[in-house]
Amino acid sequence: MKLLLSIAAMLFLVAAAPPAIVSGPIHLCPAPPRSECKPVNLEEISIDETEVTMLREVKVSEQAFPLARPLMVRIVAMASSEVRWNGVIVGRNGTPAPSAAQESPGRFVAVFTVPTLLVRPGTNVVSVRLSAHHAWLPLKPVIQVFYIGSYRSQQLRDLWIYLPTLLTLGVLAAAGTYFLAAALSDWRDRGLCC
Repeated sequence: MKLLLSIAAMLFLVAAAPPAIVSGPIHLCPAPPRSECKPVNLEEISIDETEVTMLREVKVSEQAFPLARPLMVRIVAMASSEVRWNGVIVGRNGTPAPSAAQESPGRFVAVFTVPTLLVRPGTNVVSVRLSAHHAWLPLKPVIQVFYIGSYRSQQLRDLWIYLPTLLTLGVLAAAGTYFLAAALSDWRDRGLCC
């Protein structure tokens, strides 16, 4: 009984420990001064006119070091983006700019690996500069995901997103094949009898 209580107590302590990496709320900054930034939800962000900057604080505990895996910033958006970690550029997806002539479009899904040397214990600031002058669809919300965490492969995860669609298409293809085969066999049977 004492052994079970000891195991339960250890599991409780592990579960109660704060996570090693915690992302704060997203702030939208229409202009470079940080004082103008205000908290916002991703659904509320509109980048129709020029470019915007999003900020997010990431707290990394001392216990997380040395990092087992590098950190990553994942952005899913119909926009070009430039990501900075503590003021240092860690990657670009296209080239964000204040006008369509200066912007080069980016991919819909972008993953940026953060070099381990840039991550410091305590508060880290991630800023993302975005522009969407080449968005060919009026998608709302423009920014779907702004995730910061330990690096993991996104390929399998992205396939899971499309799994319901792939299953539906597979069922429709199987049904279409069945009905085509039934129609062809019925046509052949009619030709033999008459």
